[in-house]
Amino acid sequence: LDFLDNFSFVEFDMVGLLGLKCVGGDFWDFRMRIVVACCIPVTMTVTLLIMHKVHSSKLLKLKRGDEKFNEIRDRAVIHLYDQVDVDQDGGIDPHEFRLLLQQVNFEDSRIIGGASKNRKRRGSMSQRFNSKMTEKQLLVEMKRLGATDVIRNHRTVLELTKSKFVTAAQTGKLPGHSWIVNSEINRVWAEYMALLLTLLFLVHAPISQRFLFYFACHEVGGRHFLRQDYSIECFKTLHDDFSFIVVTLMVSFTFLFPTIILIQLCKRRKFLR
Repeated sequence: LDFLDNFSFVEFDMVGLLGLKCVGGDFWDFRMRIVVACCIPVTMTVTLLIMHKVHSSKLLKLKRGDEKFNEIRDRAVIHLYDQVDVDQDGGIDPHEFRLLLQQVNFEDSRIIGGASKNRKRRGSMSQRFNSKMTEKQLLVEMKRLGATDVIRNHRTVLELTKSKFVTAAQTGKLPGHSWIVNSEINRVWAEYMALLLTLLFLVHAPISQRFLFYFACHEVGGRHFLRQDYSIECFKTLHDDFSFIVVTLMVSFTFLFPTIILIQLCKRRKFLR
């Protein structure tokens, strides 16, 4: 608890801030303060997911030739290239190029479109950029986009530079526009998730502190009361009934949430920027 006190600068009390204590009276005891605090990360998550959904819907309505589409195309292409340039050597090799094809889901019919009259065209494009294409087909596609042979670690490797890839996208060598929209949606998703994780970790300490405070009792005259709310007597029915909820929330948010993030970071450590 002393350690968590160091994070008091992000302490918040929505019940006191909104003046709910004056309206509900004893209803807003420490248990309800915990419930309100837990609603904050849920609200953050739902809000950002809705914002991303709305943003994605607007992107899917963009058409090639629009001024905004060209702006998004340049931004999405650079983001896509940086994502797959794993070794950050300024060029993508055949392995990274295959990752690029998988990253934007060229064969995802939901992104490519739904009109039946375009199925034949979509099918050919999907086949052309199939992530399971042979190594020879992969090299042919890279050369068509402007890839050249370079010397890397005393061996010749086919490499596609960022400038060549951006030029290929601007000149229409990459057919369709769905992959650009898909790449931009991925970029926006990454931004929203980065913001969400920042906010969740910001409120993680004060919310976890409330969970622990629920088991911090003070002895008064042979009886134990909650330090944060002396109207609640510890180890009695009122306190014990809510303990299961607090323990469940504490295990899921205080311990499980950062553990999952840590596991994901370890799994993707080679791709982190």
